[in-house]
Amino acid sequence: MSNSAVVDQKGRLKIPATLLPALKGVSAEFFITSEGGSLVRIYPRLVWNQVEERLEHLCAHNANNQKLRVRAKYYRQAVAMNRAGC
Repeated sequence: MSNSAVVDQKGRLKIPATLLPALKGVSAEFFITSEGGSLVRIYPRLVWNQVEERLEHLCAHNANNQKLRVRAKYYRQAVAMNRAGC
């Protein structure tokens, strides 16, 4: 699913209202990451743990896999919804 989102002046990711119900029903804690810095991927914490485990097992000798692993870790950040639920 793809939607436009913006980061406000305080560095908060503003999620489109159409996505909030789907996110609220999954978890209050998320990991946000990116492959290149211009697009974000949002994962519920439990799902990110599985993704991170898979990234750790990628072949260290494959340059493309190594780049993906490094970028995903570089851009990752643990976040939680604010008190308003967004």
